[in-house]
Amino acid sequence: MINVSKLSLTFSYYRLVFRWPNNCDRLNHLRAQTLLSCTAMVLFMAPAAQAEPLPTPATCACEDSDAKPASILQVQGTYIQQGDEVTGQARASVSYPITDYSEISGAVEFTQGNALSNSAEDLRIQELYYNAQLPGQSNVNLTVGKTDLTSHFDRNSFAKDGTTHFFNSALQSNPALVSAGMASRPAAVARWRASDGVMVKGAVFSSDPELTELGANGAAAEVGIWQGNTLVRATYVTGEDRGAETSFQEAYSLPRGGGQTGVKPGDREHALGLNAETYFPGKKVGAFARYGWYHNSGLGESAQTYSAGINALDVWRDRDRLGVAYGRDLSNEQLRKQQGQSIPDVAEVFYDAPITKNVRAGITLQQRNGFSETVVGFRVKAQFMASPIERLFQ
Repeated sequence: MINVSKLSLTFSYYRLVFRWPNNCDRLNHLRAQTLLSCTAMVLFMAPAAQAEPLPTPATCACEDSDAKPASILQVQGTYIQQGDEVTGQARASVSYPITDYSEISGAVEFTQGNALSNSAEDLRIQELYYNAQLPGQSNVNLTVGKTDLTSHFDRNSFAKDGTTHFFNSALQSNPALVSAGMASRPAAVARWRASDGVMVKGAVFSSDPELTELGANGAAAEVGIWQGNTLVRATYVTGEDRGAETSFQEAYSLPRGGGQTGVKPGDREHALGLNAETYFPGKKVGAFARYGWYHNSGLGESAQTYSAGINALDVWRDRDRLGVAYGRDLSNEQLRKQQGQSIPDVAEVFYDAPITKNVRAGITLQQRNGFSETVVGFRVKAQFMASPIERLFQ
């Protein structure tokens, strides 16, 4: 018999607008609050949910395991405000094993706002893929289908997840790699654990997220090396621009002949990224640093990005997280000065902590654009997870 209290997965979601000039906008603000209330209600109705672990290099260094897959159902709702920018997202994902060493996984997202997605679509299939180990080769894993490439490449335990780590996108996935096509894409990804301290990954992907425009015109490769609690990853991504406006800010006003300016769909893009992290278990402190280089072959111009910071875990209560970091978004310094544009940087302090077993909340203070703009924000994330799924029907 189905346990209804554990299967209450309905979300209410409304347009998020945070202005106050008239009654209509006040109503939209109330609708934004409704998302938060309904999300929390769903999660409080799930007493058997599992707590979300806090990853550290000590627990995720190998990025793979020989463990047999288990069925997992996860529903998540997130509300984020940074200054006047408001984002809300509802996400449902499921993984189900086919054999002892293979599974099918998928995720559906409904998002409004730009803090968690660059997609122009509000409702989309974020992932739908088949994942398996090669027969007799437990150190080789293959993923085929639509998958979020940021889940495979440029991973980081302290600066990755916008619902738990830093709020600002410049301190999440490497902006250079994202600009070259590292996002949710139809792809084939291979992972090879070459030794106890070396992981090699490769991917072929379609630069366009739509299946109607399918083509093998993108590629990615990464080598990860770890020793103890220290990891270093080197990543290369190349793809074709698809008009998502993820390139560096100065690129869009550059002349390219024929009366045209800026980045054009179809431009070949290349990016290199370096990503390092380390963890000090005795002090429960982690540190990270990133560097990225991007080149647009159509424009013949390049840009760079970098960031560094620390996370302290279990500061005032179990499973809380305090982070401090500085980062500069993708930019060409010479072109920026010529165009008189502001420095696209951010210094951020955030604190994130569990409120209940299923709900986390965080606050942020940011200095942006050459310390000329102060941004204060907050977020709430509610999450329900059941594994194995079969226990919902017991």
